[in-house]
This record gives sequence, C-alpha cells and structure tokens, in this order.
Amino acid sequence: MDGSTDISGSEQESLYVRLPTDGQIEERFLTIGSPVSTCSTDLFNFVNETFDKLEIPKEKNLLVWDPIGRPT
Repeated sequence: MDGSTDISGSEQESLYVRLPTDGQIEERFLTIGSPVSTCSTDLFNFVNETFDKLEIPKEKNLLVWDPIGRPT
C-alpha cells in the first residue's frame, strides 16, 4: 500500500499484493482508492473491503500488515 494526496487534498491509496510464483516474488496491483482516513482502522478496512470486492478469500490467505513498510 502506498498513499499520496491528490490536488483536491484527498488521500489516494494504491494497494498491491506480493505473492510467490514459480520461486519468484510477483507484485500485482489491486486498486487505487480513497479510504475514509489514514488512521490504521480505516486503512485496514480499505484493504478488507478491496479483498471482499475482488472476492479474495481472506480466511485462506495470510495478510501481513506493516505500516512502516519493513519486510515481514
């Protein structure tokens, strides 16, 4: 996830996932959108809502959240 503020002052978040494919890490773009705010709860909800819209089953996947961007 990476965010920036657009010209109107709205926060825009780009959401990506990284997954292993044939021994390589592949990064895929999921969406860009405006969460309610940039507090951790609203960002978490933005991710969950995106997974729901794209029908990505969360219970079968491991979601690692690191707001600082460190490798986990």
